[in-house]
Amino acid sequence: DLTTAAVADQKIISQIYDIRNALKLAQNLAITRGETVTACLIDINSHCVSENGDAIAVFIDANDNHQLDNGEIVVSEVFITGTTVVLSASGRNKSYVRFKPVGSAMESGNFLVCNDNPVLGAGRKVVFYYSGRIYLSSDTNGDGFHDVSGNKVQCPVN
Repeated sequence: DLTTAAVADQKIISQIYDIRNALKLAQNLAITRGETVTACLIDINSHCVSENGDAIAVFIDANDNHQLDNGEIVVSEVFITGTTVVLSASGRNKSYVRFKPVGSAMESGNFLVCNDNPVLGAGRKVVFYYSGRIYLSSDTNGDGFHDVSGNKVQCPVN
């Protein structure tokens, strides 16, 4: 049904813009506060995870343990609704991205956003680089699927 597919696509579009805005907030906050700011996908227990998260949290990681702990300041929370989000960050199993006071990132990678129902279409990505550049995937070759550096954005099929 076209209506269902359109609604599902709109959820993905909304989610990637929310994630991009959260990353931009983390970056800008790091610059204005002069300290490292962390963004991560959090689960129901507020642990940073690579997948199956409930929200993207932007916070000041006071003890630098890459987890959201009691007493740490959460600046923003973007809730995950109607989509599945997977974070892939450089390094060993990193489930977070940190921005330095100069605006650059300490990790590079992406947030993959897919429909909860993979039959309803392909996903999109929010990509971040060490340089601090943040951008959204796009359909560069007109095949109806988003790609990053010439590679089609693929969602896992359960």
